[in-house]
Amino acid sequence: LKYNSNLKFASQMVQALVKPSAHAQDKIQALKASIGFTNPIISVHIRRGDSRHETKFHAVDEYFRVVQRLYPQLHETYQNNATHPPPAKPKVYLMADRPYVFLEVNEKWSKEFEILSVDGGKIKKTWADKLHTDTAILDFKVASQADHFVGTAASQLGRLVTEHMCVQWSDCSSRVHFVDGKKWYL
Repeated sequence: LKYNSNLKFASQMVQALVKPSAHAQDKIQALKASIGFTNPIISVHIRRGDSRHETKFHAVDEYFRVVQRLYPQLHETYQNNATHPPPAKPKVYLMADRPYVFLEVNEKWSKEFEILSVDGGKIKKTWADKLHTDTAILDFKVASQADHFVGTAASQLGRLVTEHMCVQWSDCSSRVHFVDGKKWYL
């Protein structure tokens, strides 16, 4: 990730263009409260749908090895924070476009991490219809409020999360981690 004035400018534009209405903001806050989304937390986006045509396959374990590497420093950051102390079990907000990803993540990683999501992986998410578009919008708005993001640069949703994080965090380049090794340049 190259953080420069172009990225900061584009991030500000994206943030303004995708600013949620008061009703949508209420839905985002209600969702966060209902699933227990509190910082410290790491967002992870695992893309399976059309990604096979655009990038190589990345196993679930690749994403979670990055999460494992990040959590000790994140825990240390929040250790003396009275407002947001680190949870007993580290939290991960998971986004995926296929329900089977949630099953795999819960099977392999739920002992180590508390896995949160907008719908628990019940639906196949797509931008093609309104119901799923609303879910995808909730996903990226909530995910962008995490302390770190792990995903792929090949994903449009991942890039939206990146743009929003760069408005929120002045050090966003150290908070975004792409498992495909690509950098996000504007």
